[in-house]
Amino acid sequence: ENKGQVSDQNVRIRTDVLFSGTDGNLVFHLKSKGLSYQLGKVIQWRTEENPLTKAKDKTPYAISIYRIDLEWLNCSTPLVKQGEEFPGYDNIYNEANPNGITRVRSFKDVIFQNLYKGINLHYYSKDNHLKYDYLVSANADYKNIQLKISGAEKIYVNRNGALIIIT
Repeated sequence: ENKGQVSDQNVRIRTDVLFSGTDGNLVFHLKSKGLSYQLGKVIQWRTEENPLTKAKDKTPYAISIYRIDLEWLNCSTPLVKQGEEFPGYDNIYNEANPNGITRVRSFKDVIFQNLYKGINLHYYSKDNHLKYDYLVSANADYKNIQLKISGAEKIYVNRNGALIIIT
């Protein structure tokens, strides 16, 4: 959950972000009307000597960040339901919150109810990866689901019907 610990690159608090997390090199931010993915790629490494062990440690020196924003068009403001909590909590101290944000909870899943009439969106973790399903009621029209994707170089649907987003 975002209790004020999520900020942008200019250290401004992102109140539009409801939940955030990581999936390997992927950082994601769930918002009431969209989702942002941030991917990092190390483009240059630096080797430094560890002063304690005298071993040579390889650390990132230059990183490129790629961001994709998905916005649901013509949607309603969903009711957001948190699922089962993971045990424990985080206390976060960062540049935006030097005094700390405490007792930040994490959830196994989140449901955006009535994102579109009769359509819920379920986010969950499976095998430590972010997954999602659109849950479409019998009388709902799946064609109401509309996405605007920003930040991609190329977007297409492959032969298997998967949406491919190139950054």
